[in-house]
Amino acid sequence: MFTTSNSAPLIYQEMYSRTMQGVLVDWLVGMPILNDRTSEFPHGDNLNITQIGQREVQDYTENTAVEFSGIDLDRINLNITDFKQTGFYITDTQKQDAALWESAWNQNMVEQSLAIERQQETATFAICNQQSLGSPNAINGRAHRRIGTGTVGGNSNRMTIDDIRHMKLAFDEARVPAEGRVLFVDSTVEFDLNDLIDITKPATGDLFNNNLDGMVNTGLGNRLNFSINIHGFNIMIAHTLPRLASETIGGTTVTNAVCNIAMSMASSDHLPFMGVMRQRPDAEHFRNVSLRRDEYSSVYRYGHAVQRFETLGVILTNRD
Repeated sequence: MFTTSNSAPLIYQEMYSRTMQGVLVDWLVGMPILNDRTSEFPHGDNLNITQIGQREVQDYTENTAVEFSGIDLDRINLNITDFKQTGFYITDTQKQDAALWESAWNQNMVEQSLAIERQQETATFAICNQQSLGSPNAINGRAHRRIGTGTVGGNSNRMTIDDIRHMKLAFDEARVPAEGRVLFVDSTVEFDLNDLIDITKPATGDLFNNNLDGMVNTGLGNRLNFSINIHGFNIMIAHTLPRLASETIGGTTVTNAVCNIAMSMASSDHLPFMGVMRQRPDAEHFRNVSLRRDEYSSVYRYGHAVQRFETLGVILTNRD
């Protein structure tokens, strides 16, 4: 029963919601996109990984000495380069409202974990720019870094099917396995590719192309699911792809660019990226008596590098 003395607290309790509302969560890839070499890492901050080159067979002439050649070795360095931290606190005053602080603590721990995952995915994709900037990065004569050749809405340097076709040729010439090829694209690229879908009824027939069922509803990229395969690449939307103010390759300049990344995910050995988590982000709690608050933090150290340039491709496109 409401009275003048209790109506305000009761109305407040009626209106108060214990559900914490956060911002929309990024579409994180949620799958391993780098080869984790943490278990192989020695002491110190550097790991040298040895790669062996291909061998060739030569003609032999009877009664002549066999020709010997050395082993073709190449070493890749994986260094610990980054030290990150994240932390938050809750004051005693905030904890006085038990329902509020408990919900806030739980939700904030989730957000802190997502922040670490988001940062790690962004850092992993950024490794693609260990390619030589401003260069086609040709392997076996085929470019593994190119600028989109399409024009959409008056804006040039957009992605076309032909750009994906050229990347397929580059991967084929580099002997990249046909299975497990993925093309991570910006949402603007998926928007342009959706324009390729023709949903009009064939003029000479009365049967609708049912293969478009689903794509018309969801587009080529249905969040993190593969809706279509173009020239052997599964298309996936990613919101953590690297951005560049501009880059020039072969006399063509793209501005406000995003790096759409083609890669092989056939196995951990075929992934273009590798990394090590030297210190994992375990949550720690500290009671700060002086400031009358509880503090929660995570600190972690890691390093990323390219382990295979031949299984990495980049198509730069304009985002305007």
